[in-house]
Amino acid sequence: MNNLHPPTTPLSEVVQRLLKGDPGKAAIYLEVAAEEATDDIGRAAFLSALRDVAKFRGMTEVAEKAGMKVESLSRALSGRGNPTFKTLVSITQALGMRFTVVPAEPTEPAPKKRANTTTPKKPKSPRPARV
Repeated sequence: MNNLHPPTTPLSEVVQRLLKGDPGKAAIYLEVAAEEATDDIGRAAFLSALRDVAKFRGMTEVAEKAGMKVESLSRALSGRGNPTFKTLVSITQALGMRFTVVPAEPTEPAPKKRANTTTPKKPKSPRPARV
């Protein structure tokens, strides 16, 4: 029987290929996931992305660098995880990254001041006093 649908590659394999070789790609992956973490589903997706990167780097090594046990790291990054900010900072630092905060909406640059095109006025010299 003909297979109507070509075989698909599991997402985990796609992510591993994405992360391979370039640490900058992991940062971009996490940045995009963080931008989407505006609700419970997005936050779970961010933890999943963080878990993907930690698995790629090695859970044992990441846990040691973060100062936690592998079981605690796995639990924090699970679908039911609710890590503290301190834990998230420790994990991202263990991955060689850091959190940054940027405005939610792009801000417009301040308008440039127009150059003064008029010639400046000379200060008036004081008049001699009349006697």
